[in-house]
Amino acid sequence: TINTAKLEKNTDTQETEVKKLEANLKNTTILAPFDGTVTSISAEAGSPVTGNAVMVIEDTEAIHITARIKEFDILKVKEGMKAKVILDALSSDEMIGKVSKIYMTPIKSGDGANNSGQGSAAEYEIEITLDQKNPDVLIGMNAKVKIVLEEGKGGYTVPYSAVMAGEDGDSYLYAAVPAEGDLYHIQKIPVTKGLENDYYVEVQSDQLTEEMQIVNSPESVSEGMKVQIQLMDTADGPAAAEE
Repeated sequence: TINTAKLEKNTDTQETEVKKLEANLKNTTILAPFDGTVTSISAEAGSPVTGNAVMVIEDTEAIHITARIKEFDILKVKEGMKAKVILDALSSDEMIGKVSKIYMTPIKSGDGANNSGQGSAAEYEIEITLDQKNPDVLIGMNAKVKIVLEEGKGGYTVPYSAVMAGEDGDSYLYAAVPAEGDLYHIQKIPVTKGLENDYYVEVQSDQLTEEMQIVNSPESVSEGMKVQIQLMDTADGPAAAEE
């Protein structure tokens, strides 16, 4: 604008306009909308600006994790849900955060179209904010994320097959209690079921203890029966046992 004004000036008014423009240029300061660190510069001093961005400024003090969720799962995820994050560079440290933002439109492909095509599922992006700052977390690192959809109430976890349903609709399981020698007698324990999946179920009962051994195949036993058992590995909770 200044160069054009200089070429066209032929009056005192235009000379004044040139001086005004030059003064404005000297007093101009470009401000970013937030504090941060310059992470990329796409222009050089004295060269014309091409494109929309002169530089990229990022807030390195407020790092968040972005993750992609398949369309089959996105409706299960809600803002505020707990998230567990493990960075590839810090594989031994699990960090806790929460889902802070969910984008309700699919991620676009390079040509601007939705990333869902025939035979492929759409993906949606979410953001996760860490509960605590970690100086070892750097921009661009890769991470694995687990979203906690629901948490249990602090019961025990037993194999799904160990829980029986009574005629009255109540749930119960059988525990193997030490008797004489290497024999155990079977005790029936009423329980309340909690979270469950295809393999394990959370159970609660005042009669359950950490050391108690649970019968994994209860169809073949009855209360008061004496049996020998073989211990099996299970998830957290009382050990499972087979007759």
